[in-house]
Amino acid sequence: MQLVVADEFLPENSGSYVIEKRDTDTYVNFTKEGHITAEDIHMKVQQLTQILFGFARPMELHRLGLIQGSEASVRELEWLIPERQTYFADFF
Repeated sequence: MQLVVADEFLPENSGSYVIEKRDTDTYVNFTKEGHITAEDIHMKVQQLTQILFGFARPMELHRLGLIQGSEASVRELEWLIPERQTYFADFF
């Protein structure tokens, strides 16, 4: 699976992230210019952050039009990201 991420604030983060699941391990490789296919998932870094922090699920963002890609790829990403309660400690 390949995520194509756009980050306007820090362009060094923009590029393609290839995610591979092998047995119980997950590998992520970054490249500035990957081979773009119709199966790729395109999103801004804001949506990736929402997904990784557990605030929003990939399918929800896909239905809202905030991430683009094939439904099969988005479902695969949904499966890869564990569903957990978001935790933010707000005491200082």
